[in-house]
Amino acid sequence: MNMEPLDNNHFLYCGECNKEPEVHCPAHGPYNYIQDKEVPEGDPLKAEHTLPDCLTIKTSKLAGAGLGVFFKEGLQSKIMFGPYGGAIINGNHKSGYCWKDGKEGTATSNWMRYVNCAMKEADTNLVALQNKGGIYYCTLKPVSPGI
Repeated sequence: MNMEPLDNNHFLYCGECNKEPEVHCPAHGPYNYIQDKEVPEGDPLKAEHTLPDCLTIKTSKLAGAGLGVFFKEGLQSKIMFGPYGGAIINGNHKSGYCWKDGKEGTATSNWMRYVNCAMKEADTNLVALQNKGGIYYCTLKPVSPGI
C-alpha cells in the first residue's frame, strides 16, 4: 500500500482529540495519505479504476444504497483519501449538488462517489474534511477488514 505523510502546512481536524491543531496533532501525529490509482485519460470507468488496492466496491449492506466501499484490510486511524473527484458545476445548477455525479459521472469522478454514510453515528469510520480546496475522506478510528 502506497502511503505518504500529508503536507502539514494546513489545519486539519484530529478526530481523536476533537481539535483542529496547527500543522498536525502533537499527541496523535499527522495524517497518512493513500493516493487514488492512476488511470488513463478518458477511461469510461474511472470511478471504479481509481480505487486504492486496500479497498473494494461491492453491493452495500444498506437497503437501497446500491454500491458501497469496503476495506479489504484493516487500516489505522488518520488515513486520508482523496480528493473527491467530479465535475464541479456552476452555481446556476438547481440540484443542490457540488458535483455532477449521474451515470456519466463514472468517467469524471473517482471511487469516492460510492462511499455511503453509516446508519448509526457509532458506526462512522470516515469523516469528510476540506483541505486545499478539495474534499477528502479520513479514517476516524482503526477500521477492520470488511467494514
